Amino acid sequence: TSSPSRTPGPRAHFAATARRLFIVLAAMLDKLAVNSLIVVPAVLGLLWSAKEWVSVSKVKLDGHPDLLAKQDSRAATSNKDIVNEMIKIAKTIQDGAMSFLFAEYTYMAVYIVLFSIVLIKFTGVPTTIAFGWGLAVLAQGTRAHFVVAACGLLAALIAMLDKLTVNCLIIVPAILGLLWSAKEWVVVSKVKLDGHPDLLAKQDSKAAVNNKDILAEMVKIAKTIQDGAMSFLFAEYTYMAVYIVLFSIVLIKFTGVPTTIAFVVGAVTSILCGWIGMMIAVYTNVRTTHQCWRDLKSGFDVAIQGGCVMGLSLVSIGVLALFALIEAFKKLFDFESPEVMYEAIAGYGLGGSSIALFGRVGGGIYTKAADVGADLSGKNDYGLEEDDYRNPACIADNVGDNVGDIAGMGADLFGSFAESTCAALVLAASSPDLRDGWCSLMYPVLISSTGV
Repeated sequence: TSSPSRTPGPRAHFAATARRLFIVLAAMLDKLAVNSLIVVPAVLGLLWSAKEWVSVSKVKLDGHPDLLAKQDSRAATSNKDIVNEMIKIAKTIQDGAMSFLFAEYTYMAVYIVLFSIVLIKFTGVPTTIAFGWGLAVLAQGTRAHFVVAACGLLAALIAMLDKLTVNCLIIVPAILGLLWSAKEWVVVSKVKLDGHPDLLAKQDSKAAVNNKDILAEMVKIAKTIQDGAMSFLFAEYTYMAVYIVLFSIVLIKFTGVPTTIAFVVGAVTSILCGWIGMMIAVYTNVRTTHQCWRDLKSGFDVAIQGGCVMGLSLVSIGVLALFALIEAFKKLFDFESPEVMYEAIAGYGLGGSSIALFGRVGGGIYTKAADVGADLSGKNDYGLEEDDYRNPACIADNVGDNVGDIAGMGADLFGSFAESTCAALVLAASSPDLRDGWCSLMYPVLISSTGV
């Protein structure tokens, strides 16, 4: 339902008036005043941030012994243990966050060095320095501004490239992304599910006896989740196949064969991306748990490696499929103009977004329905806890996470990528200044391929 139109309130009128007044006042200032208005508030902001940091650091983690002792007779004896547990948990979270940032910034450092070499060659030292300064701003949180600047800089570089170089910048990174995904999959597959007998035996006297039983239970639960996810995907993809066939008939009648082909290719690619994401997820889940049994760092490494498979393969497959579709349409069909051809290719985005709708909505409905229904039955009829693996709700919840949040998210991400890229291609083909140059026309695809 649409909300009724409303006239702007007093706050909106005040904001508009304040903006106009600020513009008038700014036009009356000299250079020194403008510079002062830029520098002084920023310095004050940093000083206030430092002051707030000091205020937070003065909070003592002592468990409020005097206050709690009046409210709880047990507080005097247990609050120290509670505080120690809080500090331990906070330290674990901090270590995990720092480990991720260290890994992420390592890749960033490699990117900065390589891209700086390219910038020095094509744009000179000043632009390279500005690029490094932009990364410093990114570290402070203004990610959006940096992305805009980087895209503008990429556009300037692309304008100087010939067709062969542009094609290589599209194909080569996508292939490297697929190869890296395969490499990460192999690394994850080499994680042995052995229960860490030697390591755990030193920490737990019962580990030598029980870790095999625990490991067998882990593998059993993981297999149950995997079977459930595969069963749901098979049923969902069956309905998707029927939808693709029926909607293709409608598209042929109203839009023609090229758009229908693009729609089918986009739908199949979206299904493939979702399936890859689901397969690596159920494969990585149990291995991440197994490695976290040893230590958090090992589990974190496996989780990142499994996530790289879906992330890189999704973009790489999408770029290669779209580029192959463009080249095939140029050779197989005789279009009136580039604009007409890219309007037909927009069916690629339609196919991806249609499958994403099935994956996200269908998976989400299944997750909530199965989770709530089985959870209520398990608790009320059998007295099982929510996270008891014998409760069907626990398995249904994990199946739904894999199907909806991973396979559905993979299809959804591909749909967003395909829609935005195809829309940008249509806009570029509609502009006489852009469609005559291959590098400018392929700029939307290059953003994704160079991002790999």
